[in-house]
Amino acid sequence: MSRTTRTLVVALALVASACTTGTDTTTTTEQTTTTAPAPEPTTAVAETTPMDAPPSSSDWSIEDHLTWFLAVLNGAEVTAEEYEARFAQVFKDQVAFPDFTPVIDQITVGLTGWSVVDTESGGSTNLVVLISPSAGEPVLRLLLNIDAEQRIDGLFLQPGEPPTLDDPPESFEEAFERLAALGTAGVLVAETTDGQCTPIAEKLSRMPLPLGSMFKLYVLGAVADAVASGEFDWNDAVALDEANYSLPSGITQTEEPGSQRTVRVLAQRMIEISDNTATDHLIAFAGRDAVEAIQTEMGHADPSLNLPFFTTRELFQLKLGESDTLADWVEGEADERVEILEGLMSEPLPELSEATDWTEPIAVLSAEWFASPLDLCEAWVHLADQARRPGLEPLIDIATANPGLSDDTGVWDEIWFKGGSEPGVLGTSWYVTADEGRSFVVAGSVVNETESFDQTEAVLVFGTIRDLLAAEVSG
Repeated sequence: MSRTTRTLVVALALVASACTTGTDTTTTTEQTTTTAPAPEPTTAVAETTPMDAPPSSSDWSIEDHLTWFLAVLNGAEVTAEEYEARFAQVFKDQVAFPDFTPVIDQITVGLTGWSVVDTESGGSTNLVVLISPSAGEPVLRLLLNIDAEQRIDGLFLQPGEPPTLDDPPESFEEAFERLAALGTAGVLVAETTDGQCTPIAEKLSRMPLPLGSMFKLYVLGAVADAVASGEFDWNDAVALDEANYSLPSGITQTEEPGSQRTVRVLAQRMIEISDNTATDHLIAFAGRDAVEAIQTEMGHADPSLNLPFFTTRELFQLKLGESDTLADWVEGEADERVEILEGLMSEPLPELSEATDWTEPIAVLSAEWFASPLDLCEAWVHLADQARRPGLEPLIDIATANPGLSDDTGVWDEIWFKGGSEPGVLGTSWYVTADEGRSFVVAGSVVNETESFDQTEAVLVFGTIRDLLAAEVSG
């Protein structure tokens, strides 16, 4: 069971204990539930935001409740009033609002893009669907039931079988073709020897492609470089500043401004759960210029593609803010883009609802972070080399905390991972080690500038590439 799945099961057990014992004791089981057994009329709300005069509960369908719950998993705010209106009284008697929201936060931490991946059964009052985030794991079975008054009286979450590929590719070339069917795909499978990336299989491996959150490897490199030089320490405290707050994924944006987190904690969150607000605080703490400069040291062939190096907050402001600002960015030179970012400092962060409604590609070839698969390989080699330096050992724990996809091959001693996505973009990158000190990288991106594609399929194909490499290494 992967780290993500283990965390998920514990989170679900918290829901079960809230329903059955009313204590803080948790029990890990393979099937846990949040449920209330019988209907009792109250009033329902027809929106996911508070309303002065909510409509009657008869205006809801079970599909409406499913849509609402997926929005909650994707970060939409739930108020006490809304919870009161949507759920039947017997459910609320067993699961109070203060118990509900923390468990949702634990389930979704670092995971975005939740959607239905399969429907097992459905009807007007109950349904069973499989849901998962854009990363493809974990998969949950959601059982939803509503009463005669159209309120939720049953909400069950349990680990589901992870999605699998129909007719999985049997060779690197076949896998590359599957990715190319989704959009422009660049991939590199390489062995790393003496600081060099030696290709085993590749497709467009030198083409710069959008990275999504894989850009955070460069932020991690800048932080590690500053620690190595003595500029600051892993245990130095960083005060949370509202100017550096961003939208999910992550948890740091939910914490009180002015509170302090160490550099180590922020770096761990940035890589393990792809925490955007933690990332932006590290960029501010290390310095934007330091992140820009480290790209060259980490082997990026064309760092100018990422100048100026914007934050996740600025990305959301560009893509979800005024269209004229995005157009100016697309057309602007580097110095003009610096002025645009300066102007964004006085602009508010877009609402979370705008991000959850973002489903189609927006300027993915002009407002993104860019690197080629070979650049990513070079970046991983650099980080692995840094991790062997005195004082930089935490890099190993940071980079190996989340393997991306669970590994059933047993070949890899260590799995370092960072992925990234937004509508129209999906990227994965692994640095893996095997017996006798051998190390390898699997890295790549798929981009489609005109339409969204099945990101779960893309993730699974990349995972198959990693498994094909394992078979070759062990064979």
